[in-house]
Amino acid sequence: MKVESLRYFVAVAQTGSVSRAAARLGRNRTTVSMAIAALEDELAAPLFRRSGNSMALSPAGEAMVDDAVRLIALADKLRRNVDHSRDGEPAKLRLGRDDVLPEAFWRQIIRDLRQHRPGLELNMLYASPEVLLRQLHQGQLDLACCLGGPGLQAGPEIHSRVLGRITMTLAVAQDHPLSQLSQVSNADLADVPQVVYLDQAGEARFHVPEVAGERLGLSSFELVRDAIRDGLGWGYVPAPLLAGLSETAGSGLGTVAHGQVSTWFPYLAHSCTVPGDDSTVLGWLSQRIEAQMHSLGFGTLSAD
Repeated sequence: MKVESLRYFVAVAQTGSVSRAAARLGRNRTTVSMAIAALEDELAAPLFRRSGNSMALSPAGEAMVDDAVRLIALADKLRRNVDHSRDGEPAKLRLGRDDVLPEAFWRQIIRDLRQHRPGLELNMLYASPEVLLRQLHQGQLDLACCLGGPGLQAGPEIHSRVLGRITMTLAVAQDHPLSQLSQVSNADLADVPQVVYLDQAGEARFHVPEVAGERLGLSSFELVRDAIRDGLGWGYVPAPLLAGLSETAGSGLGTVAHGQVSTWFPYLAHSCTVPGDDSTVLGWLSQRIEAQMHSLGFGTLSAD
């Protein structure tokens, strides 16, 4: 019994027609019809009730269709495992990322990866850059994608690749008085709480240190953005979270006319091994993230 014959059988059972099954599988109608007939001869039982061009499962077909689906899935899994073993690629990928890029971005990357390597087991972890780099050092991650910045060192044994550049914009709620000023001083900022991003040690990053005043510290860029949008203060928000990449991102926010209204940092992919070209899963994934960032306007540093 051939797996391909079972695949034809399941396709006909699901579509109710040899011609529709052939179109779905990209096969010739005669090929599918002959395979079904041969399978019925092998099992010595009719698998379908035929009525013109329509095909409905017979009792024998009903009894075996679920097991046929299972056998096809098992055969596909075995083939993928052999492919992974032959090309030396891992069967599992542990990806870490921060929240500078929105959920919609990573949702697309996951879909692309599953299509590129359907048998690859993916574990994706969300954490701060400090935690991601530590876990990479400890061998708990294969690839860590996060924003670079002051005080963040990957270490000489880590291979880093620039995927793009992220602009940090000094933002405030659109209806906040700060957004109405044509020029904002440090004294103006000091009168309003500064919403800052906190690293794993509880230290403020991506902030205006010269401004002394009340601070609201949060450990997520999305929380920082939303707190600013709620009128709780002002602070730096990554451009991808202001770019309309989700239904709510970017709405209700304005910029602050301050001398430090924007700055940029590299967005990096870190790994303990050289990712290589797109023939390896790490190389392909790094290039796919870079291409996706470029298509959304967050290109590499040399793209200017």
